[in-house]
Amino acid sequence: MSLQVFSYDELSSKGLIPLNANIRRCNTLQKIGLTFDSMKISEIELEELSKSLKQQRFLKSLFLEFRDDDAVSYEGGIYFGHFLKTLHCLQHLSLIFERSSIISGRGWLYLRQGLQKLTTLKYLWLDFYSLMLRDDESLEEIGSALAKLAALEFLSLGFYNNAAVCNQGVICLGEGLKSLISLKNLSINLAYGNRIKEYGFFSLSISLQNLSNLENLVLNTSSCNYFTDNVLVHLSNSILSLSNLQELTLYIHQCEKITTIGIKNFRKSLRQHLSLKRILIY
Repeated sequence: MSLQVFSYDELSSKGLIPLNANIRRCNTLQKIGLTFDSMKISEIELEELSKSLKQQRFLKSLFLEFRDDDAVSYEGGIYFGHFLKTLHCLQHLSLIFERSSIISGRGWLYLRQGLQKLTTLKYLWLDFYSLMLRDDESLEEIGSALAKLAALEFLSLGFYNNAAVCNQGVICLGEGLKSLISLKNLSINLAYGNRIKEYGFFSLSISLQNLSNLENLVLNTSSCNYFTDNVLVHLSNSILSLSNLQELTLYIHQCEKITTIGIKNFRKSLRQHLSLKRILIY
């Protein structure tokens, strides 16, 4: 079957078997978009989907969205890793968990191994809402993967409402970001429920200094108790080093240790930036 685009919204478990059959019949697919709505996927089903996707050697764009709680099984990341490392032409990848899901330690390892093989990737959107994880086996693995993706131009990371996310994970994430010299758009969502301390935010701010081609930065730290006036000072110093930055959006809603004076000084310091055209603070 000759087909370049395959899209399926609100997929149910009844549609998973014919879905795999249809994907396997198409060996010229360049774009696949799948939304799994109100369904839990067993390990066997994930394995079969993985086998189907591994055959798509010409795939350039992949969008997978999971809308149900615990939609992906405990070892789910293993199967993602298996098929990702075979997609050598992939340029766009979106992997979205809208509700809480579980990925184990081995799952994060395989997911990292799959991601770091995608050396042609230009667009990456990873969204993990309330994911059940331990900090040392999640952001550390993702940070390691990012370090290999030098071609990335767009990166969106969502780790909001994750109580396990703390300093060490953010530091590892920052180390990975330092390698993304082609990055033009960066969005990081760390809002609500994490355990990141002031030092973690210092480290993340400093890592931004390497992103010399960055044009747009979105940072959401709403309800982060240790995002302070001192962090704003470090962040402003990093932003001033980004000569190509044009837009900055900062969400600091309910950050109790941010003061009006701190925000005023932050805005004042950024007036020195010659290319920054737009600053939004919420």
